Amino acid sequence: MRVLLGGLSELAEGRVKVVFFPQGTPPKRSILFLKAPVGPKAYWNVCRHLPVPLDGGLMRLEEGLVCLTHGAKYQPNSGRCFEGPCLGEYLEAIPIEVEGDQVYAIV
Repeated sequence: MRVLLGGLSELAEGRVKVVFFPQGTPPKRSILFLKAPVGPKAYWNVCRHLPVPLDGGLMRLEEGLVCLTHGAKYQPNSGRCFEGPCLGEYLEAIPIEVEGDQVYAIV
């Protein structure tokens, strides 16, 4: 299934867009869509420490992707936790397809 995440031109560098996916199986009910330094990325919005969403709304990437529950920090390029209770673990990446300006998650 392809899920439209949005347009690359709509997403500012250093910002994260949360795309809700109500058809997902809990806790996979939303997707983090971001412009990482290496290009567009998509991850399930699920912390590796506890199966809760990372976001409390929109996020910024100044310090990485930060779980607002316990402070775990993840690298935007790889999804690797570099600080916090799940050190060394990775967010679950979602394959993406780019068509022109539009980005789709393949779930």
